[in-house]
Amino acid sequence: MRWRPGERVVLRYRLDDGLHDALGTVVEAAIDHVSIETRRGLVRVEATTMVTGKSVPSPRAPGPRAGARERGPGTGAQQRGPDTAPGTPP
Repeated sequence: MRWRPGERVVLRYRLDDGLHDALGTVVEAAIDHVSIETRRGLVRVEATTMVTGKSVPSPRAPGPRAGARERGPGTGAQQRGPDTAPGTPP
């Protein structure tokens, strides 16, 4: 596995308590380890513990989820006046 600093990767590695994943930006890539800046902080993964890994795209910008639709008239709950009891037609 060969990565460059600044590249976004996901890396699976094995420790005594099981498998772990590190997702983030490569800070340092050496022959014997890779350091990745993750949301939880800096993670150093020794080459002897690496199971698999790959480059991944940058995270998407926040916004509507794929497939989400904006609600327009007639697609949601109908608005009622203050004097209208629930369960009665508007």
